Amino acid sequence: MIESGTVHIDLSPKPGGRAGVVVLNARTNGIARMLASPEKRAKARRLIPLLYGLCPCAHLASFDAARARAVGLCDAERRARTGALPERAVLLEAVVENLRVLVMDAGALSGLRPDAAMLRSIGRLRAEVATVLQHMAAMDPLHPEAIDTPHRMAATDTVRALFDDAREAAATMLFGMVPEAWLSDTTSIEAMEAWAAQWNDKLPAARLARGFLMRPANFGRVSAPLLPGHNAGPAFAEELLYRMMHEPGFDLAPVWKGATRLTGAIVRRLREPLVAGLVALRGVCAVSLLAARLTDIAAMLEALRASLGDSDTSSGMSPNGRWETPLSTYGFRAGEALCLTETARGLLAHAVSVNDAGEAVRLRITSPTEWQFSPDGPGQQAATLLARDFNADATEEKPVDFEEFESLLRLALFGLDACVPLDFHRHA
Repeated sequence: MIESGTVHIDLSPKPGGRAGVVVLNARTNGIARMLASPEKRAKARRLIPLLYGLCPCAHLASFDAARARAVGLCDAERRARTGALPERAVLLEAVVENLRVLVMDAGALSGLRPDAAMLRSIGRLRAEVATVLQHMAAMDPLHPEAIDTPHRMAATDTVRALFDDAREAAATMLFGMVPEAWLSDTTSIEAMEAWAAQWNDKLPAARLARGFLMRPANFGRVSAPLLPGHNAGPAFAEELLYRMMHEPGFDLAPVWKGATRLTGAIVRRLREPLVAGLVALRGVCAVSLLAARLTDIAAMLEALRASLGDSDTSSGMSPNGRWETPLSTYGFRAGEALCLTETARGLLAHAVSVNDAGEAVRLRITSPTEWQFSPDGPGQQAATLLARDFNADATEEKPVDFEEFESLLRLALFGLDACVPLDFHRHA
């Protein structure tokens, strides 16, 4: 059983030739419950990388950090024990996953498929992430006696090599220039349009961006308010922890202040000039979400560069203040804690209660999928808006073309969450 986070999209004909669409996140909390069961809890750390197909580094980092906080270990001490390997792994995993979808999946959607060299490069990067995950699995912060200096040095060398390879891949396959140059040059809508036009025939992400920019301003728009980030503070964390642990079903259909919420790169990068300009002009839509993701990749690579130059890993912040840890932990009662982690797709939460051995006896997990594809959440909002546009011109004699509708819906939802597999069902 591997958790891939697949989202189901049900399409059905309605009277008058119209189309109906229902977006359903069918994930259960079976894996979380199994990991905390008496039979599996001692093996939970070994099982997590095997069971989670999306963001395994982030899941293991979150699980370990939550357990550590539950037994009274502060974030600074945990980072000192692990050399901040989990934090760096989360960032690298996010960069590589973004590269995969913005090269391979964007290529399929835009009609500019990546060449063999690009595919080989993505394969190598994913293999390197798997090696980093192996190093993480060998570093339980609750057992520092097993983390020796040679192992930490080997892990750091692997991280540095992966960073170099990921930065080069981003420059050649995603941006057409070094990421920091793209970040500094692409600060306006006009600059993004110029970049997309320049690289339209060579880079899948540029062709996708150009296509989004040419579509109506409301394409893929969502109205859900933004979810706070991992560092929102104790008030947000305490309520989230309590509701995940004690409110039936909350972990799979979460709301915050009575509303479904949007998470992801848009939360982290809303203040960037390019993203802010697009949101002001078009709202939170496919192109502004894509711009946020592109900006996020460049910013994460800059954070990693600063992180790797930081000799004090315990602080979570480099001496010049240029990078911040992507995860935070919160504990309000003995033996119970929450870890909030920023992944490529958005906020991941692990809520855990532990026994005296530091094993999880109760575990609840809320992934970005639960926020993006909650009932009446951002995914449903984007789908409903697209259906409304199609239905406006539908008649019994000229019904909605479901082939075209499905194709455009894939495109709209790609801007929202490019990592999640979509499973379409058409009803007669």
